[in-house]
Amino acid sequence: MAGILFKKDVELPYKHIPINTENLVSGKFAGMYDKIEILFSKGKLFVGNLETELIPEGNNKFFRKDNNERTFKFLTDRENKVTAVEIRKGGVKEIKTKTK
Repeated sequence: MAGILFKKDVELPYKHIPINTENLVSGKFAGMYDKIEILFSKGKLFVGNLETELIPEGNNKFFRKDNNERTFKFLTDRENKVTAVEIRKGGVKEIKTKTK
């Protein structure tokens, strides 16, 4: 509600549908995005630590296994290099630039 009140771009809740991850998840998404660390281990992505898994629901879109109100969409440039991540918390969008 706060996002709507302050005229932010808000995504309405929806049912997340995991997709087949075979050869989909790659280490190219791993790195630091401002103060948020994305890790890649054993073919899976994690946020912050190896306990908080990100579940793929698209080629570059994921949701947290433990909190599906948080989604992560990785943004790329023309050369398909990951440059940022769009994080939605309760539907409200934040963009974090990849720092390394």
